[in-house]
Amino acid sequence: MKENDRVRLKVHKQKFLQYGYDVGAEATIIEPKVDGYWLIRFDGECVQDEAGVWYYTGRTLEALDEDLELISGKNQ
Repeated sequence: MKENDRVRLKVHKQKFLQYGYDVGAEATIIEPKVDGYWLIRFDGECVQDEAGVWYYTGRTLEALDEDLELISGKNQ
């Protein structure tokens, strides 16, 4: 796996569940691996709140190789 690859969550862990992500949730690797962890951004959407401020609903979290499966990228 590498930066910009698409990945799918393959584990059921509290650190993902607390944000609503479970097995099958898709994300993009957004940073190179550091100390064994990838920085991934889960899929979301851009929405506008009542004050007119736009924000992205997807979370950015750290994940291990064992947490992820590659679904698209040059290594596949």
